[in-house]
Amino acid sequence: MCRQKTFSRCAGGNTFERHETYNGSLLQFHRVERRQMGAYLCIASNDVPPAVSKRVTLAVNFAPVVKAPNQLLGAPLSTDVQLECYVEAFPNTINYWVKNRRGSEDEMLLEGLKYSVREERSGYKVLMWLLIKGFTEQDVGSYKCVSTNSLGKADGTLRLYEIKIGFDRSSRGKDHVSIIGGLAEAAQSSGANSGGRGLFGCWKKLSHFLSMCLFVPVLFWPR
Repeated sequence: MCRQKTFSRCAGGNTFERHETYNGSLLQFHRVERRQMGAYLCIASNDVPPAVSKRVTLAVNFAPVVKAPNQLLGAPLSTDVQLECYVEAFPNTINYWVKNRRGSEDEMLLEGLKYSVREERSGYKVLMWLLIKGFTEQDVGSYKCVSTNSLGKADGTLRLYEIKIGFDRSSRGKDHVSIIGGLAEAAQSSGANSGGRGLFGCWKKLSHFLSMCLFVPVLFWPR
């Protein structure tokens, strides 16, 4: 006769995270959530050893949820740029990247000489990466990370702009590096689409501040 059952949740591998002890053969979840997904261990014991155990896996089905941590990215020309998105979903999803094309259908980006696409799965979580090699003016624009399963579809949008780096000869005859145009242009475009001016003003001040900060370290730039 079973006197006590202990339910423990598997934290990964052979490691178990101990929770409250329940008496009886039934463990109930009210309004179950996706964070409660995982493996649970039911241990039955009485005064006569040994105890016996049963591993039970709980799966919660839900549509994809996509998060893009950095939605506005800038990079100089000829550099490699990496975009990333986080996905949560169950059952497993099909994930891909697309580039927005004005006046035409979006272009799906595939693994090749120009792009490197990879992902890392951990349970119901997926981390997606897109590496753009040799960033050019044609790569400027909006990108989407798309995730779909049998329960739904979701996407995240990332905007990529060019950071223009140039040498500016000041009236004092000194050389300095300034980041010009990139932040302000991207913010202005974003502000125009949303109908607001606050974001543009903020980015313009930040661009000016970065330019001033970069002036000091390179006053004695080697000629």
